[in-house]
Amino acid sequence: MASGIGYRGTNRCFPFWEDFQQCYFGSTEKTRADCVPARDDYFECLHHFKEIARVRTIQA
Repeated sequence: MASGIGYRGTNRCFPFWEDFQQCYFGSTEKTRADCVPARDDYFECLHHFKEIARVRTIQA
């Protein structure tokens, strides 16, 4: 990921990326498992998997 700042300002997922990056690079290999929630938040921001699943559950 580049700077996270484009023509329209900051990317909507950039704060999640920064949190994940800070956790990942500030940890050791043993403690990187603690960064899984931050990674999941970033992926959810990008792809909306949980949101889509929740909507499908409600619609069913």
